[in-house]
Amino acid sequence: GKYQCDRITFLDAADGSAVAPPGTSEIQIFYIRDPTYVGFGRNESARSDDPNYGDNAKLSYLIGFNDEFYPSCLPYDATADQVKTALRGLGRLSSNQNTAAALANVTVTRKESIADAPNAYFYRVTFLGVADVADPGNGGLIFNVSASHVNGSDEFMKGGCNPFILPYQNITAETWIQGKVNPNNCTMSGCVDGVVQRGNLTSFEVEDDPLGRSNLPWNAEAEGPGSIKTWLESSTLARRVVNVSRSVIGRYGQVEYMVTFVYNENSVPPGAGDISTLNVTQQAATDGIVYVPKVVETRKGSLGMSGSFEIDFESPTGPRTVQF
Repeated sequence: GKYQCDRITFLDAADGSAVAPPGTSEIQIFYIRDPTYVGFGRNESARSDDPNYGDNAKLSYLIGFNDEFYPSCLPYDATADQVKTALRGLGRLSSNQNTAAALANVTVTRKESIADAPNAYFYRVTFLGVADVADPGNGGLIFNVSASHVNGSDEFMKGGCNPFILPYQNITAETWIQGKVNPNNCTMSGCVDGVVQRGNLTSFEVEDDPLGRSNLPWNAEAEGPGSIKTWLESSTLARRVVNVSRSVIGRYGQVEYMVTFVYNENSVPPGAGDISTLNVTQQAATDGIVYVPKVVETRKGSLGMSGSFEIDFESPTGPRTVQF
């Protein structure tokens, strides 16, 4: 199937004004005309003694660009693909860089019009990716309808072109849409280099429960192997269980982690406990600056239950005091 695709241009501050998104593609139209309806099927050249021509040979022409012609003829009723092949072929053959660039990605469509192209066709040539090109006859498209016996061969006859018969049979061309350069570039738009914060997390720990150097990725998973959860629960000093969630904020990769301490050893109940602030540090970003991660306590943990109570089993030594 066919897909509608958009072309995206990424600009970098270093591009300045040298790179811009695609502008308006130039479109030029040429018309094959036979207003007196004489026909394009035969002429004197076609009825010549040259055995390479037959009585029904089609009239033909040469197409060119910027004073250069493609070496093979096109029949008056050439398909759009034949015209495209000739123009792109000329671009590959040309030593002129402007010609090569202008013709590298041309597309062609063919239509009928009794008013504009009587007894023949008109062709729309779109110059993709080059913005403005020279107008027809002035450095742009050119045509030769009187060429005959051109050296070489072509797809529809051997020996050369069949020239048009009468002056009324002709080819006219015009610029339909003038190509334009896209005005957007980094100089005009003021592009700036962004800062990609890719420094690893060098520490991620509770202040009074040191874990050592973490070396976690800047966007480490919340849970699972190599995650924030796995790292925080690796302490040998105090057993903890945490729930961790991760959110990506905005378009530039800011990452937010929410850490909930659901089990803290020696706390009653185990989910209680006023935990010290997390200590999180990060390596320098790509611009060499260290951006300090921001740590915020969103909910303070309870102190839990503590104290003492007495148990008296009528012991001769009196009641026992139990601390918790």
